Formats: sequence, C-alpha cells, structure tokens
Amino acid sequence: MTGTALGLGLAEEGRGVRTAVHWRSEHDGHRKGLVAGRDAAAGGMACLGDRPGSAWPRRLLRDRLRGRTAWALIFVALAAAVAGFSGPGRASVLAASAPSAAPSAPAGSPAIPAEVLPPPALPPGARAALDTTERRLEAWDLAAAREALKEATAAAPRHPETLVMQARLAFYAGEYERSVQLFEEALAAGEKRAEIESSKEFVRATGEATKSLTRRESRHFILALDEARDGILAEYALDTLERAQAALAAMLGFEPTQKVRVEILPDHQSFHAASSLSVRDIEVIGAIGICKFNKVMLLTPRALARGYRWLDALAHEYVHYVIVRLSNNHAPIWFHEGLAKYAEALWRLPASNYLAPVNQNLLAQASSANRFVGFDRMEPSLVDLDTAQEAQLAYAESASAIAYILERYGNAALRQVLAAMREQKEEGAAPAIAQVLKVPFEQFQRQWKEYVAQLKLKPIEGLELLTLKVKGNEGTDERQELAEIKSAVARNHVRLGDRLRDRGRSGAALIEYRRALSKSPYSPPVMAKLARSLLRHGKVEEASELLQRGASLYPDYGPLHVSLADALHQRQRYDEAAEHYREAVAINPYDPLIHRNLAVIARLQGRSDELAREEAVLRKLLGGSPERRSSP
Repeated sequence: MTGTALGLGLAEEGRGVRTAVHWRSEHDGHRKGLVAGRDAAAGGMACLGDRPGSAWPRRLLRDRLRGRTAWALIFVALAAAVAGFSGPGRASVLAASAPSAAPSAPAGSPAIPAEVLPPPALPPGARAALDTTERRLEAWDLAAAREALKEATAAAPRHPETLVMQARLAFYAGEYERSVQLFEEALAAGEKRAEIESSKEFVRATGEATKSLTRRESRHFILALDEARDGILAEYALDTLERAQAALAAMLGFEPTQKVRVEILPDHQSFHAASSLSVRDIEVIGAIGICKFNKVMLLTPRALARGYRWLDALAHEYVHYVIVRLSNNHAPIWFHEGLAKYAEALWRLPASNYLAPVNQNLLAQASSANRFVGFDRMEPSLVDLDTAQEAQLAYAESASAIAYILERYGNAALRQVLAAMREQKEEGAAPAIAQVLKVPFEQFQRQWKEYVAQLKLKPIEGLELLTLKVKGNEGTDERQELAEIKSAVARNHVRLGDRLRDRGRSGAALIEYRRALSKSPYSPPVMAKLARSLLRHGKVEEASELLQRGASLYPDYGPLHVSLADALHQRQRYDEAAEHYREAVAINPYDPLIHRNLAVIARLQGRSDELAREEAVLRKLLGGSPERRSSP
C-alpha cells in the first residue's frame, strides 16, 4: 500500500477489545455460526469456532478484500460506530451458534419470539441452488449468483434461507435498503439465528454511513462520495481508476463486466461503520482502504493530518478486486497484498515502485538477519500484526515475492498462477505455484529469499517509518509536525526556532532549524521546517537540494513536495514544479494554494484542460472565484 494497509477490519478503536464476527457458509450447505475475535485487554484470543473449545480457525478471518460471502459482520464495530463510541473498552464476545451453544442476540437488538416455529426443510433443488449462489457470491460474480438464485426462489420463494441469500445478494449489489427489508422478511419468516439480526443491523449501518454520498460514473466505475466535502476528489479518482484498469488489463488480461463500486467515506466514523476498520488499524497498520463486499471503500484523505497516497490506494484496492475475480477468491493474503503493492502505482509509472527507500530498508534488514514476517504469519489479516514496522515489512516482502515471480518466470506465469487458483477448491497459493512454477512452495520461499539477498539492498541508518494520524484535537499543523519529530533534542530546537520566527527573528530561527537537522538528519518534519526557512531567506538552491533529498527518501510526505514545488516554481522550472504539485494533490488535495499554482503553471503553458480542472477545484475549495487567492 503506499504505506496503505488493508486488512479486514477488526472492531474497537484504542487498545481494548477488537472483535470481528464472521458468518461462514460451508459448501455442503450447513450454515456455521459466529466466530468472534481478540480480547486484547485479556492478552489472548477469545476464540469461538465451529465447535465450543476448538482452536482458533485462522482461515475464517478474511483480509479486507477476501470478502468471501462468509463476510465479516462486526457487532462491536457496529455498536461503536452507531453509538459514536471512540475509546478503548471491553466488549462482550458473542457465542457461536454451534449445535451445543444456542446463539444469543446482540445487545439492544429486538428479541426474536421463542414461539416462532423452525422453518420447513428446503427442497433438494433449492439447497443445491443456494450452495451454487454462495459460491458465486464468494467470487463476486453477481450475474451468475442471480441466475443460481432464481432456481432457489422458484422452489422456495419465502423460505428464510432463500430470503437471507436474496438479502446478501442485494447487499453485494449496493442495494442497502432492499437488503435490510429482505433480512427483516427472513426474520419474520422464522429465521432465528442471531447473526441474521446482526447482519441486518450491519447493512442498516452501512446504508446510514453512505446515504449522503453522491454517485459519479465512468466507463468501468461507479464512485460515491460526499459532494459537499469531497467533491473535488471525483475527477482525480475516476481518472486514476480508469488508468489503473487499463494498466491491470494489460498486465493480467482482466476487464470488469460490471461497473465496480467505489465508496469514499467522509470521516473515520462512517468508514469504521461501513468497513469495520478502526482508528488503531488506520494509525498503526495504515489501513485506510478496503476491498470487500464486492466494492472498494476508502477513507477521505481530508480525515488525516497530512493526507496519504489516496490515488495509489484507490488503484491498490482495485488490484484486490481483480485478484478476487481472476482467482475465484482463492488467493491468500500475501499474494493479494504483494500483487496490489507491486501494481498500485502502475497507473502513473512505467514500472513498479514497491522498492521505495523505506521498503528497501526493511527488506535489507530482514534479509541480513533472516528475520522475515513469514507468509503464514500474514494470515488471516495484516491488521493482526503487532507493529507498523511488521505490517510495512509484510507488504515489502509480499511485493518482492511477486517481483521474483515476474522476473524469474514472466508475466504469463503470474497469469497462470491466478488461473490455477481459480480451479482450486480451497484458497492458497501453494498448489498453484507448484503446478505452474514446478517447485514446491517451501522451495519457492527459499528461492524468493535468495532473490531478495541478491538485490544487495543497503539499509539506511536513521530512516524513519512514517505512520498516519487521524485528525483530532492536536491543534495546528506545526504542533503535529513537532509531535512527529522523534528526537527530543531536535524537537526542542524546532520549538525554539518556531518561537524565534514568530517574534520576527528569522535569522536566529534558521540557526535553530539547522541545529535540529544536525541532531535528526532523517526527520521529514525537520527537513520541511528548515527548507521553508531557507526559502524565506532566499536560499532557494540550498532549499531545493534539501527538499530533493527529502522527497526521494520520503515520497509520501506531502509537505516536502509542496515546498519543493514552490522552490522550483520560484526558479521558473515549471514542468518540475507542476510534477511535485501533482504529487502533493495525490497525497493531500485540500490545500487551495497547490491548485492555484497548478492553475498558474497550466495557464503559462497553455494546458487548457488542466487549467479548467484546477480552477474548478479552487472554486469548490474557496467557495468563489479562484482569483481570491494569489500564488505565494
């Protein structure tokens, strides 16, 4: 991910209980119960599986896009989102509906009358049709699922299981109100499982979180976003998605047969309600997007302190969609995240940029010490990894494994691996790799590690791993920058420099910023502070050199791109300036000055299309004429 993580959401924010509830449907038609997740406060797994006391079934926890129709239905996440809960706390773990344990309804849900009689048995033909529908839904093939469901509906139109399947299909099609109605009909028809009530409430919460979103469409995508707050994203987003689609079509030979739904959620509360990803998942793992339930969901970059690589994140999530469709949803997490990370920037670059400096650093350290995050540890979701460093290393490892396949065996082999996964009955990459690459999976892993060692990557001592921060009550951008400086000594120099600058003593402030950089030479906030001070003093050349170094080390740190673009703009190097302003837009598009300067450069260079777009964005951001603000 552009640092972007992506895992299946777990529930509560903070360090309290994180609970995920999953509804699993076996291919034999027996509907299993609920699986509820980790009690972090208790320091262990509170696991409930197919039978009481069974070991934690890791394969049931799906990563964000492996939205097998055994979809994650999150009670605690739902309760937290609906109630506005935002702090750590304890949560009850719902008991599994196994034969020896009767299901209990989630707190606050309507009681299901005990006198309701169990539904009649399904006719044999209907059971087979529902199982086929289940498999088609798991692969997000909605057209085939509808065809299969017609037979079940004809045989048992008002049976609760038929109604539940209709509700699930409606949800996957984005028909949230109809899905809620069908779940209610299933409950009224005698469906007594507690997870069906929770499913209904989850869909209702999703509908509430998305009801204010406005739809925009392109050839292959339907984009829904908050027009008033995030309307400026639409043109950039659809353009990126179409370019990503073209790049993936060339690479993997896939073109969607139905328009892919994309929802950009306007705040972390609605994102949490619709995706189950919490503030912890965003800030520790970097999980700002998810491809699940036959759609892409993304948190608006406006909700984060510095934004994030939101355009690459859109492309990253679309790669997951393609993998689901090509593999019949049988690809494991490492393959999903590896290919998505490898291909996320191919919409804008001629080759993968997965070996950015931070990833090079992490892979170099892991290879030299032989301390990798194993592919097995990535299951069932990267959000289960303990630290941001582990999560970022997992992405780097997975992407390097895809790079190894492409370099050693070629693009055709990658396509064949996906095709072989499609024919498997279970998920996993080992059988497909053995079949196509003609090596056992254990040998493949050894060869991949040898490939990483042969890259001869060099660690960069002092390079920092950047994390995301949801906007809160931290105050100004400068306070946020100060909080990101890891060295206390450097932080004190910057704090003093800020005070001197505010008192008009800019020369003394510049000295303090230089001292801060000497104590923390790889700190992006310190680089940005010093560079801005150098620009104020007319030291454009020195500022440019510092900013070039910073932007190459931290390509996802927006303030460095903005200041570098300003420096290049001052030197009339307009093409390079525009390039870095566009980089800033791809990270945080809500700064009017970025768009103002892009419009100025576009006018100078006669690029009328870009001029019109940037002026339109300015009007939305400023609520009036783009001439209200001038270029710095």
